[in-house]
Amino acid sequence: MTNIESQTSLNARLRSLIPSLQEDPTEDVITTILLRCCQQWGITTESELLLLLVSDAAFVRRRLLTVLSQEHRQQAFWRPADVQRLIEKVLLVISRHHISQKLLSTSVKVERGNDIALASKSVADMLLPVPDSEGSISTSSLHSNPCFFTTGCPSLDLLLAGVSGGSGKNDCEKDSNNNNAFEGGFRAGLLTEVYGEAGSGKTQLVLQSLFHCVARQQCEQCYLNRIQKNSTDESTSGVAALYIVSEDFPASRLNSLAAGALEREKERAIRTVSHLPSSTVAHFKLYLDETINVRSVMAGMHIRRIAGLKDLLQMLRDGTLSNAFHMLGNRGLVVVDSIAGAAVTTTGEGVDMSVVSSSAAEVLAVGSLLKAFAVQYGAAVVVTNQVRAQLSSSSSTNNTTTISTTTTTTTTTAAFSTAYSSSAAVVPALGLSWSLAPHVRVQLRRSATSAAAPVGTHASSAVMTAERRLTVLSGPANPPVYGVYTITTDGIRCDS
Repeated sequence: MTNIESQTSLNARLRSLIPSLQEDPTEDVITTILLRCCQQWGITTESELLLLLVSDAAFVRRRLLTVLSQEHRQQAFWRPADVQRLIEKVLLVISRHHISQKLLSTSVKVERGNDIALASKSVADMLLPVPDSEGSISTSSLHSNPCFFTTGCPSLDLLLAGVSGGSGKNDCEKDSNNNNAFEGGFRAGLLTEVYGEAGSGKTQLVLQSLFHCVARQQCEQCYLNRIQKNSTDESTSGVAALYIVSEDFPASRLNSLAAGALEREKERAIRTVSHLPSSTVAHFKLYLDETINVRSVMAGMHIRRIAGLKDLLQMLRDGTLSNAFHMLGNRGLVVVDSIAGAAVTTTGEGVDMSVVSSSAAEVLAVGSLLKAFAVQYGAAVVVTNQVRAQLSSSSSTNNTTTISTTTTTTTTTAAFSTAYSSSAAVVPALGLSWSLAPHVRVQLRRSATSAAAPVGTHASSAVMTAERRLTVLSGPANPPVYGVYTITTDGIRCDS
């Protein structure tokens, strides 16, 4: 009953905002189809419709054209231009209506600690912020943010940044010896999806990136304090390193990953001052060791455990995430690990894809909100995802490579990465609802064969050092390229 009433309200509001619908039968038919699609997607308010049109207008247009073609094939009363014109009209009237509303200033209540701060700011406020004088979060930081956040592996950074020729050992060596080498990584302002089978290094990669984000900021602060001798009021702004986890928390990996990231960032900071007198370099190194340690780096990463997609939606809608990002420096890296785990947890009924599809509206909403958050706040948002075996061409039309396979699901989230042959093609979990969200799509894969363990080492070390492959499949500035890496005890390495 609630959904029916909400949909009726949206119908009435939309038709009251666009009086011309009563005079134009074509627009009236297209609007009716749009409202029906909104009901299927779980969109019940003007703010949610505004969000969808802002972030995925092309998807809405394709869907409307498909329905029109199916239901009105014999009637030629509409044209594709009519659909586009109506979408633009709906977007315009809803935006004007929203801007004309008096947006109340929200008092922010923040509890600082190991958890993400709490706040109150709506999705609509995030999309159309009020002036700074009325208490909104300014988006001017988008232009002052660093463009990229490193993974800690230079050659992978180049691939993610869309720089050709960025794979291989030589690039790592060049970056290590050249302070002016281009530094890439996860791009600020974009939503990046990292998907792959279990054991491919997804969690390792994002945790390492978070620790590098914190360690680099702390090293830069030491550089300003010691080398440039800045006063305390001229310190660098903070950095947000937010880890939103929906699965088992990888506590056992944190210490070694933080130690590895800190060591690499200290080496980078020392190279920055290598042109100075040796005594200055020695004092700076001592200052780094005294000021920054593994504990301080780990403390710089803020962790939030979510039970499912509803929790993540709530964080995005009530301003918890946006305010935490703002309070921690208004720049940085936000990781969701993993979106598939959150979707499965939401259903509570295993990983049957027919069950997961029942929350497609929530998946669509989360994807749209994360994309809008990345663009609005200039954050580098990285979401990990699991995989499923690709269906045959008759069942899947979105992928060119097709296979025929049978998989067995279990009741754990890892079952998305079901057992499949090394030659089987895989695609990200959650289907079309999620596939429209990421700006950049990255695949991680284990190699078909494990490298032999070095002489004198235990045989199990072959698994630890087995070569993996990172492939950037798509992105605004990313040609399809790949690079190789290995996983060691202190993180992902690209120079071995």
